[in-house]
Amino acid sequence: MKILNMLVVMVLAGLLVAAAQADDSVYGQWYDESQPGHGIVVQPVGGDYTAQWYFHDGDQAWWVVTDVCAPEETCPAWTARAQAFPAAVSKLVDAGTVTLSRSGEYLLLEFDLQITEVGCWSLPGPFPAQCIGNDGKPDRARIYQPGLSQTGAYELDLLVPWQ
Repeated sequence: MKILNMLVVMVLAGLLVAAAQADDSVYGQWYDESQPGHGIVVQPVGGDYTAQWYFHDGDQAWWVVTDVCAPEETCPAWTARAQAFPAAVSKLVDAGTVTLSRSGEYLLLEFDLQITEVGCWSLPGPFPAQCIGNDGKPDRARIYQPGLSQTGAYELDLLVPWQ
């Protein structure tokens, strides 16, 4: 009977340890109620993660993705940039860095975003509406996509845990 009790205790202890480890996971879908239009999806890749962060800066929506990174390490991030219109020719460009870690029940998202603007002068055409002047002609002096320089941190709530 002692052996059976020990086995039960060991199994329960193992389940508790596994549950505690799962609670420390950065994986899942996270959001910040005070930041409408803002969230991050963190997917496991082995013991590491990759993340897709979407947010609105007050003027436009942004989409930032990370490389495969370990939690609590600074990770390079990119955003999509169109090099022509329509966006048939697009590529990932450097967006800065992102660091993800657990802060109790929250996901701590620390970021240093440095995204350069795209001017109409760099587009081959046909030109999108942002590059057309009031006279209806292309205006290469206009900005097609504004840049973004932002550093900060958010504590995000878990919306959907990774299954």
